[in-house]
Amino acid sequence: MNDTSKLEYLIKGIVLLILDTITFLLVFSFWALLNFPVFLWSSSAILLTLMMLNGVILTSRYFIKSFGVGVYSSLLASTLLYYLSTMVFTGATYILIAPKRYVLLFLLITLVYILVVFGLFVSGVTKNQDLVRKEKEKEKMLDLNLLLFRINDNLRKSKDYVDELCYFELSNAYTEMEERIRRSTPFGSTGKPVIENLETKILTKLQEINESISSLQYLEEKVGKDKSIVDALNDVKIFTINREKLNIQ
Repeated sequence: MNDTSKLEYLIKGIVLLILDTITFLLVFSFWALLNFPVFLWSSSAILLTLMMLNGVILTSRYFIKSFGVGVYSSLLASTLLYYLSTMVFTGATYILIAPKRYVLLFLLITLVYILVVFGLFVSGVTKNQDLVRKEKEKEKMLDLNLLLFRINDNLRKSKDYVDELCYFELSNAYTEMEERIRRSTPFGSTGKPVIENLETKILTKLQEINESISSLQYLEEKVGKDKSIVDALNDVKIFTINREKLNIQ
């Protein structure tokens, strides 16, 4: 734990100690005797909300890391409002309210709080999944663009050591494949396992194509090899078409 973290926890501890002390002084005071049958319920309710507020503040790093600053800020505000609502509600009704009515109203406040927290949790999970998906899309598109760049670069270099007809066939096959990929939806943009498997297959195939084109310069007989590269490029084009079909299903 670095100095910044220690200072952060120290400040949180001091703030919570002050808040807890004020709360205990208000709860366990002379006013508790004015409606003693409600005291057990009201003190339990206030201490519960206080514990919730303490927990949310002390675990701020976890919530921010898991769900983001926006969701945590809303959670903190909701929990603080839950605590303050219970305090104000208890103070305003303590003298005259019956224990049963107090418990019912507190449970109603708690239910509203739970629904709000549940909504924040769902929103946070959805947002987190979107961020993971965007990160995966960014990573896959980077890999794809890098492979296409390398293939194109090696293809241009191959013009020096393959015959004109061979280069023409390779260039045409590559152009058709690249255009097909560029027109397709970004890689990693869907969460379907079957599409992700196909994307991995395409990236693996492109890596093999890049290595095959690069190795052409070391081969004496290139006719058979260049035909297999053209077939591989056409296979990638077909895989891309199949991927798009799966995308719209």
